[in-house]
Amino acid sequence: MDKDRLGFCRSKMEEVMEEEGASVTFVNSKSGKRIRFAGRADGSLRAHLDLGQLSKEEIAKLLSLGFRETGFGEVEALSSLTDVGRQRAIDLLDHFGGLEGVSEAREQELHEVSGVGGKIASRVAGSTSKFRELISEARAEKNYNLSKVCDLEEAVELTARFFEEVCSLPGQYEIRAELRRGEIHCDACGRTIKDDRVVRRPELSIEAARQMGMEEDRIQVLVERHVAFTRRMAAHQSPEAMEALCSAIREVGPVIPVVCAECAKRL
Repeated sequence: MDKDRLGFCRSKMEEVMEEEGASVTFVNSKSGKRIRFAGRADGSLRAHLDLGQLSKEEIAKLLSLGFRETGFGEVEALSSLTDVGRQRAIDLLDHFGGLEGVSEAREQELHEVSGVGGKIASRVAGSTSKFRELISEARAEKNYNLSKVCDLEEAVELTARFFEEVCSLPGQYEIRAELRRGEIHCDACGRTIKDDRVVRRPELSIEAARQMGMEEDRIQVLVERHVAFTRRMAAHQSPEAMEALCSAIREVGPVIPVVCAECAKRL
């Protein structure tokens, strides 16, 4: 892939990493094959590929690049079946590599995940048979895809290899990008913000975020997101200066929440 295409893909990925609930899909205009990237709270990206668009040879190639099979709706399934929160479900899925890994984990192993207490571990372990039924149904309906968590540089390389090696085509082709914003919730009042024009992103100290009523877990997610952003943007700093800067962010902020225009007036 030439430098112009690589630069185009990188710029769109960076845009996704800074936009709450956003994702970008890169499409080969000649073959119609596509790869999607969604931003994660820790500053990484998750690559998604629909199995339906791939041949067996292409799937084998992608598995060799570190992709894994994952069902659609895993977070929702785990959350609804066990009555755990969405973030806790994401933590469990990331730790065990998907719903199948969670279904095979013993209760003690579940308890080792940060934030998972005895009651949650017991509920999850007791739902193993239900998880396996969901997995079987998803595979039968081909409701599965391939995914991989990666940093920005890995994501750019994966995109290049996907279009040049996995679904390579003779001749020239164009890559177009489709950006999508997901559902966004106000960190102050909790309501869904349906109009992107009324989203505000004020910079607050950690203490001010607590006074606003933000949950501690959400504050930590936003703090770590800002730390990850700082590491990318200040990569020229010495390791010592970088660690001092990140420590200061974790101690006092800033926290950059997502709030509606109405709540922004009160901040």
